[in-house]
Amino acid sequence: LYDAIMKADYNLIMGIMCISTVAVTTSILFLDLVYPLFDPRVRYR
Repeated sequence: LYDAIMKADYNLIMGIMCISTVAVTTSILFLDLVYPLFDPRVRYR
């Protein structure tokens, strides 16, 4: 990513950022759905 920024390779930068965003969003959603299994105090209304 650093080399892409230094060389102004915008396509690579956008690809890395999109993949990173999808990975983080998917991880947060997965943890949000799995969290009640580990902590019974958490309940969905």
